[in-house]
Amino acid sequence: MKKLIVIMCVLTFALSIGLVPVDLRGEDEQGTEAVEYRHRLELFLGGTHEGSQGDFATGMSYGYRISKLFGVGGFIEYTRKEEDVWTFGVPLYVYPYQGVRLLLAPGLEREGSKNEFLVRLGIAYEFEIDRWSIAPEFNIDLVEGGRRVLVYGLSFGYGF
Repeated sequence: MKKLIVIMCVLTFALSIGLVPVDLRGEDEQGTEAVEYRHRLELFLGGTHEGSQGDFATGMSYGYRISKLFGVGGFIEYTRKEEDVWTFGVPLYVYPYQGVRLLLAPGLEREGSKNEFLVRLGIAYEFEIDRWSIAPEFNIDLVEGGRRVLVYGLSFGYGF
């Protein structure tokens, strides 16, 4: 699992360095210029589910669009169980079609003083209104030791 995390970190870094940013401006159906913002800050509100236990989760994320297809970023998430649980990750985003956003993120889960590596896989659909967005999302964290944590909710974003 640790080797997979390292490989994904290197891949994410290589993609972020190796891809040349392209102009995200295009034309919509009416022929007017449409603008997509490269930077996006999001507030996440949702829940986590592991086994039979569910908890409230909140977090923040940042994304940078490298091109129309790829983006990179970072996220931090908080969940309260018996102890505080913090989850950190460095996602690689893929935007295959319009508002669809896929994510692959190596990361770390910190519960109390215990750290475990994880890989987050996720999907979201961004509904955009000008600079603002609302995105229902569903993620699964594959945590070291074979644990699986479902993370789901809404992200409220602002593009700039």
